[in-house]
Amino acid sequence: MATRALIGYLDYTTNTITTTYNHYDGYPSNLGVALEKFYNSEEKAKEISNVGYISFLSSDTGEWNAANKQAPQITELDDDQSKAIQQLHRLIDGCDADYAYIWNTKDNKWIRLFC
Repeated sequence: MATRALIGYLDYTTNTITTTYNHYDGYPSNLGVALEKFYNSEEKAKEISNVGYISFLSSDTGEWNAANKQAPQITELDDDQSKAIQQLHRLIDGCDADYAYIWNTKDNKWIRLFC
């Protein structure tokens, strides 16, 4: 059974979020650990958020594999914060994710959401 997750890069300068779908092992003890260990900088967070589709990301090595090729989804967010939050929830719901990990460029850290 898959534990789906969304990995996103929130860019306030362009008011966009770039997202990658992660299919397996999206729970905090795997994907959350992998993101903190191997993708915990703005450059690396942007890199992983631009993959598009990931089957699995290893918490041991930071390496990922993908059974499918898919472009990342880039969504322009509404200027109204409450509407932007609704957009984010629709993105998460749209991929039936259990978790979402969003890189916040204001704070330079991952924000974990339970869905």
